[in-house]
Amino acid sequence: SMEAKYDLIVCKPPYEKTTSIKSLPKEYRVEPFVAFDGGKDGVEIVMRVLKESLKFLSFPDVQIDENTMNHNINQKIKDLKEKSL
Repeated sequence: SMEAKYDLIVCKPPYEKTTSIKSLPKEYRVEPFVAFDGGKDGVEIVMRVLKESLKFLSFPDVQIDENTMNHNINQKIKDLKEKSL
């Protein structure tokens, strides 16, 4: 079966470490827990989205615009791009 291909996939997945969610500012805590829970290292969902999205893109490129303090994300994304692209 042929899968659909897209030029652009936009996503804002959760990127906080599970253990750091309780230290978020009070106004953040009105949101559901899953809105912030990026797993043990904070990049579990981000990496899953990136890996899965590659097979749906019409061209194999990934652009990330991330403004988080979770520095694990930048290195893991760089590693994924080097392996996949």
